[in-house]
Amino acid sequence: MAMRVGPGKHLQGRKLLHGTVSPEEFDYFHELILAQEAARHGQRGFADGFLAGMIIGLPTILNFGSRTCKELVVEDVLDGKKFLSLAVSEAAAGSDVAGLRCKAVLSDDKKHWIVTGTKKWITNGHYSDFFAVCSR
Repeated sequence: MAMRVGPGKHLQGRKLLHGTVSPEEFDYFHELILAQEAARHGQRGFADGFLAGMIIGLPTILNFGSRTCKELVVEDVLDGKKFLSLAVSEAAAGSDVAGLRCKAVLSDDKKHWIVTGTKKWITNGHYSDFFAVCSR
């Protein structure tokens, strides 16, 4: 599952394909082979449906999440213990990120985020343990 997010630091220390490729060697060509093999065996629905939340949500946390957020989320998601979704789509905008109306504002005491707006079509949202909303 960790390889489906693509190459990067998140692979360090992991045994990939039973040791066939090292995390340092793993590149987008290897990730392409994984995707093609899943499709060839009729597993494309699993990869796109079941893992879509992780594939589109985890890079947000890996690249922009705080250390606390990463510690809370990353390992459990990469190990398949918990599930993640990216809450982008809205009724009025679809997945046009530039057209989103929902806003998150930090509370006066700086302890909470206050989210206003309506979300819709959150891929895998019905069983996610996390949503990719961790802030820096």
